[in-house]
Amino acid sequence: MNQPTNSVERDMIAENEQLRFALQAAGVGTWDFNLVTGQVEWSRICKQLFGLLPDTQVSVTVLLSQVHPDDRERVAKANALALNPLNYEDHNIIFRTLNQEGTLRWVQAKGKTIRDEQGRLTRFSGIVQDVTQTMVAKEKLEESELFSQNVFFNSPVAKVVLIGEHFRIRTINEKMLEILGCDASVIGRPYAEVLPSLVHTSLLNPLRRVLETGETYYRPEEKVTSSRCGQSTTGYYNYTYKALYNTASEIYGIMVTATDVAQQVLVRQQLEEVQESLRSAIELAELGTWIINPTTGKTHYSHRLHGWFGSGNEDGLDTAFDPIHEKDRPRIQAAIAHALTPESGGVYRAEYTVVNKNTGQERILHSQGRTYFNEQGKPVRMVGMSQDVTQQRQLQQELAFQVEQRTQALLEAKNNLQSIMDSAPMAIMFFSPIREAGRIVDFVWVNLNKTAEELNRRSAEELIGHRMLEVTPYTQSTELFGRYVDVVETGIPFQTERELEDHGLQGWYAITAVRREDGLTLTALDISERKRAELQVKATLADLQRSNANLEQFAYVASHDLQEPLRKIQAFGDVLLAQYGPQLGGGIDYLQRMQSAASRLSVLIKDLLAFSRISTHRELNTWVSLNEVIQTVLLDLEVGISETNAQIKVAELPVIRGDASQLGQLFLNLFSNAIKFRQADTTPRIRVTCRTLANSQLPASVKPIHLSALYYLIEVTDNGIGFEQKYAERIFQVFQRLHGKSHYAGTGIGLAICARVVANHNGIIRATSEPGSGATFEIYLPVAEPSTDRIPDVG
Repeated sequence: MNQPTNSVERDMIAENEQLRFALQAAGVGTWDFNLVTGQVEWSRICKQLFGLLPDTQVSVTVLLSQVHPDDRERVAKANALALNPLNYEDHNIIFRTLNQEGTLRWVQAKGKTIRDEQGRLTRFSGIVQDVTQTMVAKEKLEESELFSQNVFFNSPVAKVVLIGEHFRIRTINEKMLEILGCDASVIGRPYAEVLPSLVHTSLLNPLRRVLETGETYYRPEEKVTSSRCGQSTTGYYNYTYKALYNTASEIYGIMVTATDVAQQVLVRQQLEEVQESLRSAIELAELGTWIINPTTGKTHYSHRLHGWFGSGNEDGLDTAFDPIHEKDRPRIQAAIAHALTPESGGVYRAEYTVVNKNTGQERILHSQGRTYFNEQGKPVRMVGMSQDVTQQRQLQQELAFQVEQRTQALLEAKNNLQSIMDSAPMAIMFFSPIREAGRIVDFVWVNLNKTAEELNRRSAEELIGHRMLEVTPYTQSTELFGRYVDVVETGIPFQTERELEDHGLQGWYAITAVRREDGLTLTALDISERKRAELQVKATLADLQRSNANLEQFAYVASHDLQEPLRKIQAFGDVLLAQYGPQLGGGIDYLQRMQSAASRLSVLIKDLLAFSRISTHRELNTWVSLNEVIQTVLLDLEVGISETNAQIKVAELPVIRGDASQLGQLFLNLFSNAIKFRQADTTPRIRVTCRTLANSQLPASVKPIHLSALYYLIEVTDNGIGFEQKYAERIFQVFQRLHGKSHYAGTGIGLAICARVVANHNGIIRATSEPGSGATFEIYLPVAEPSTDRIPDVG
């Protein structure tokens, strides 16, 4: 080795040695790569940091093999970049190397390239330093910070960090954003700007105190109202304000945590409501409460019990039984003692009499309670309540007395009912069904009356408990039994009339079967007499039908055989008057009288025939328009109306069910009479009106046979000569005349025909009049179907 030539070189060498020693002492390895000669120098520490032995021949390939596989490509790229002539930046990279023990080491390599005067790279030198502890500490710090962030942001507790005197929001988790109804855009903004509604609440002043004093502030169950999605929401939270300190122990912010306790508050409020409800229930039910402490022997009474007992609110166990009536005291003491043992289950229930020691008033109390035991099975507390049941027990006694009376009354009523049943003319029998596999196969007698005994020719003792088919087998052969079964199963009553002949039983009976609860009630009424009467009625009806046939035959004879001789008399009379009138002299008068008598007889026969035909009732199934009927009548009376200048006004009339021919006879006779019985020198005026009346509006004297909810009232009014009201009923009789033949022609049958027509239509006709004031005929006809009315007004 060449010796230093001068002091400068010696100083430089000494300085280099000191530098190497300092680097070795600091554990820093060095390398030097001569890019011109290709010579490489690696210090022992540098080799050691790469996990190589001191005598290892180092090359780029060897070094890269000692780099962790995950970092190898990155290191190669960093080396290539450092040796790029276009790169002027220093080399600085941290990576992992592999030790001989297989462990990892973090190293940091720093290097620099040197260029000649032409700018060409000539050397690449640098250092390698172990930074494992720094990297591990950094990883731990990052993990710690990441953990803290995860805890902060993922905490179920709402948290926010406020910085400075303006309380700017540095960090806030999702839970707190949800409570405040905000989003992440609030970070960095002052608390008062984000939530102006909370500035004047009780939450702001404690923040200032914590920032000034550093004292932690806790506020339980704080009610907070915020806006979420445009809707106001209210919650309850436990708030904690905790000061945050920097490294200089100065307060720089506040950590605010809010725990949602709404459920807890809700449960407590519900419990309070339940407790209040229980207290109200106890008060409303007028219950007294008591607590026994077996350990101290003390018994505590509620205010109500204190009033009932007339004692203090608290007694010893030895005096607690004093208010109890002496007749009940031993029993209650034993019951309490038993309830204080684990074997009893801790249940106590008793009823007894207490006596107020001040007033002497007695009460009946119903008490129940429960004993609570500790883990050793010893009683620690017995809690119970008592209710004053004095009035209830008195009511029960009164009720029992009333029940006894009612039972006696029912027995008497049963006996009375049996007496009534026994006096009934019909047989009454009660049965219960006998079922097999759900089907009714028979009935058993339960009860019956005397008439039933006579009907079955057996006593009640012989029938009750026996089967129906055993006693009356004919019920099955006549299919009655099946109908009885249907009545019980469906509840639909059954009625029939049967002729029975069995076991001496002979005659007609009306049988009724109804369900009574699950049983059957039968009644049987002997209707043999009625049946015989019905047969007699049928025979009578047959006679009437034959008589009607004879009347019809008579009507035919009257219409044809009697009219023919009259027509010849009238014809021959006319011939005599025409050919021999002058020769007859005074005989003409007799001939004219004969002609007049024949004419009247012809009219009488026609009227009798008409009355006979109308008297035969016809089916009224045709809808008839009364206005159309009257139009036909007016055509028939056209000559008489013209001769007398009669004025007839007809209002709107209804359409009814009836016989058009008969109704035409009705109005024809009424109009003819009005024209015939007119006043001298007076124009006849006839008016026909109609209105609808309810049944309740009918006059008392009008009592129709056919009942209806509504009636038509048709009034025919004229201005004729009238009549005295005492003849109002007589005029509707056959051959009844109020005036002589010389004044007014007629047979006296017209109004009788009117009465018959109205009766055939289930109605009533009546007349009101005064002499010289005309007459009004009122016709009342039932409304068959109100929906067809043409008359809108009622009443």
